[in-house]
Amino acid sequence: MLRILSLLKSNLIKVKNMLKKLSTLILLVFLGQFAKAQNEFISIWKPSGINPNITTTVIAPSQATSNQIWFPGTGTNYTIQWEEINFPQHNGTLTNVTSTGQILINFGTPLNPTPNQATYRVKVSNGNGVFNKIQFASFTLDSGGAKIWSYLGNSDKILEISQWGNIQWASMFNAFSHCQSLQLTATDSPNLTNVENASHLFFNASSFTGNSSMANWNTSHVKDFSFMFAHTNMYQLADTFNPSIGNWNTSSATNFKSLFENRKAFNQNLNSWNTSSVTNMSSLFAGCTTFNQPLNSWNTSNVTDMSLIFNKIPNFNQPLNNWNTSKVTNMSAMFEGCTIFNQPLNNWNTSNVTNMSSMFAICIAFNQPLDNWNTSNVTDMSAMFHLIPNFNQPFNSWNTSNVTNISHMFHNCTAFNQPLDNWDTSKVTDMNVFLQGATAFNQTLGSWNLPSLTTALLAITQTGIDCSNYSDTLAGWADNPNTANNINLGPLMNLMYSSTIINKRNILINKGWFFTGDIAGECEKLAVNDSKLKNSLSIFPNPASDFIYLNNAKDAKSYIITDSSGRIISKDSLTKDFINIQSLSSGNYILQIVTGKNIENFKFIKK
Repeated sequence: MLRILSLLKSNLIKVKNMLKKLSTLILLVFLGQFAKAQNEFISIWKPSGINPNITTTVIAPSQATSNQIWFPGTGTNYTIQWEEINFPQHNGTLTNVTSTGQILINFGTPLNPTPNQATYRVKVSNGNGVFNKIQFASFTLDSGGAKIWSYLGNSDKILEISQWGNIQWASMFNAFSHCQSLQLTATDSPNLTNVENASHLFFNASSFTGNSSMANWNTSHVKDFSFMFAHTNMYQLADTFNPSIGNWNTSSATNFKSLFENRKAFNQNLNSWNTSSVTNMSSLFAGCTTFNQPLNSWNTSNVTDMSLIFNKIPNFNQPLNNWNTSKVTNMSAMFEGCTIFNQPLNNWNTSNVTNMSSMFAICIAFNQPLDNWNTSNVTDMSAMFHLIPNFNQPFNSWNTSNVTNISHMFHNCTAFNQPLDNWDTSKVTDMNVFLQGATAFNQTLGSWNLPSLTTALLAITQTGIDCSNYSDTLAGWADNPNTANNINLGPLMNLMYSSTIINKRNILINKGWFFTGDIAGECEKLAVNDSKLKNSLSIFPNPASDFIYLNNAKDAKSYIITDSSGRIISKDSLTKDFINIQSLSSGNYILQIVTGKNIENFKFIKK
């Protein structure tokens, strides 16, 4: 009996040990499978297509059918496993895959009773080799610098990135470019240790919103962030992209060009980003219509290109006066369309800037002094303050010796009235629409040297230049033997020149200049200056047929009109900025404007 009990006890111990070993083995197998599952890059695909309006023509031997996808992977001896979602018994495995850009995956006939709704989970692992790159698109540049796109994978069929796995990515250049239905549900982070190029990573991925896991990405080795999240057309993008990525390590970054371009919802604080090595910030936030975050901590000491950086951001109004701009050469369209931006920038070092075209165009709130700027290397100032109604700051100290283009510079700057007579315009070739619509502008440009001028159409049309300043301008240009030939100033309605400088105007006409709409009048000085008064009061047009309009008449109380013999013809109080002269006979008259301080006299002609 004791022997039997001893044998039973011994057998129980053996069984117990066997069970222990078996459970350990099961656990190891489970952990191995779990670890393997975590190693895989997992994505979700719909091979029948996602949006019937979006199809991708892949550069491949054939186009994928509704049961196939072109997977744009690169690697050697790696493994691809797939299964139909909700029908896991329909699956397949490709082993020892070697591809240099793409591989066709054939899923066969789906088990889903609605075949065109079948979706597949694709798992990629290193297998017996290495998988390290995915790239859906590539491009070449045409002669004008435009991108010509080619597609290496079915960007129209991928739905989701659900796990990054332990893949050590070699590059993220164009990785998911043009994947317009792509979403990120992965909670882990990609291994970017070997990645220096993340350019165009999610370019034109119009539905991509990102997720909170992106905050944990290690981007410390990435140099090129250009076009990473950019979209080509802000008007076609119903955007919700706004992940929290303010803690990214950007210490290696050199290129931020168009990083967030046209991402309308993006509005994250990036003030802690390390930008000390960045050279290109062109179009960085262009079209980010919601963006309004502080950037005053950024180190911009190595940036050379800031063109369009805040272009068309109606909500942006952050202080930037402490930015180091000493190496910047291009500031074109930098704040164009920033309709509420009105921050001081007079501390900026602009000594290397060559292009300021459209820099503040349509910044309708902007009115800050910029007289400290060094503009000695600027060649293009076209449309720089285009359509800024309130802008009126002094620039007469600017060095414009290298400027060639000032077209549209103050176009419709209705408040602008600052002297520009110190400007060196010897290299200016284009003055088209320079001051058109600058209705307050009443300064002489007679000192300007214009030997290089080729076009000046509408340059001073619809300005407030009075008879004295217009006459001085024409006389100065005519007296300069270096003034260019064959210039058409276009229509000059409301501009009047003194009859005493008709010969000067004729000199310009004989040089091929063309004038239309301006008229001869009398603006020589009477006992009281009749053309340019102490309070800048002026009249137009002259001659006139129906009404005489008053400029700067806020202090005017009443008026008296006398004929050449001194007889009073008409008088009345002034409640408006015009006087009706329809009842007057044709001839010469003197208009006296009574102000709060004195009486101002003007000669005018009634047609």
